[in-house]
Amino acid sequence: MNFDFYHHDLDSLKALYKRENEELKSRLLNGALWEEVKDQRLRVTELSIALANKLQSDLTNNPAEFPFRNIEGR
Repeated sequence: MNFDFYHHDLDSLKALYKRENEELKSRLLNGALWEEVKDQRLRVTELSIALANKLQSDLTNNPAEFPFRNIEGR
């Protein structure tokens, strides 16, 4: 199952991840079986991946974040 989180911005991904992760944790702590929360575990995993990709993308798109790079190739 692949969820499409590409169009979300960083803040909405963080909020979605926090909400889904808290709900998953709550369900597990309240006795839900591991298999019962399979879809939710997959959503949390996909959100985590999307969040990491978005963070990586945002960092590499901003050259000011990498002052040690020599852009002129010296």
